[in-house]
Amino acid sequence: MAISPATRRLMLKIALGRVRSEDYVSWALERGEEGADSPSLWMLAGMMQPLYGTEVEHYFERALDELGEVLPERKEFLLLEAQEIVRGIIDSSIEPVEGCHQVANIHQALDYQSDFERFYHLSHEISAMFDELPEGTIILQIKDAAQRFLNDEAPMERWHLVSQTVEKSSRPSLWASIRRLFS
Repeated sequence: MAISPATRRLMLKIALGRVRSEDYVSWALERGEEGADSPSLWMLAGMMQPLYGTEVEHYFERALDELGEVLPERKEFLLLEAQEIVRGIIDSSIEPVEGCHQVANIHQALDYQSDFERFYHLSHEISAMFDELPEGTIILQIKDAAQRFLNDEAPMERWHLVSQTVEKSSRPSLWASIRRLFS
């Protein structure tokens, strides 16, 4: 089952460590408006202040189970979300400066262990020199970084396949697998 847009937005807040108890209630209300129906969802949607984190998280998890929504692992979700943001920058469905900051936050949340380092540096350059750089230059740099990232996706997928191959079979060496893929 696909994850709803409301669930994706909440998951991003959770994964980045920026979720508040009120966000779970807002999620429940939004899912209800989308037509989702479950006892725990309505319980969560009806909660009022003061909200307790453990209680709202409990009803959130129960609502997900009742709705049949399965959430991906945190790292997998963040990588997929960053890729979607980059695609949105390219197709102009996401404002480039905001998208760059979002991808930089994801890179940071992944302990700087992702392929989004360029966005992290651009984000900091933008913050430091926003008033000094022409807006068109900033947007061109961000879109260029996004296009370069998307153009490099195929080699990244090949590297992923190599690591899977090596994990599944101890016979071929890592270097032999790499040479075979890129020759």
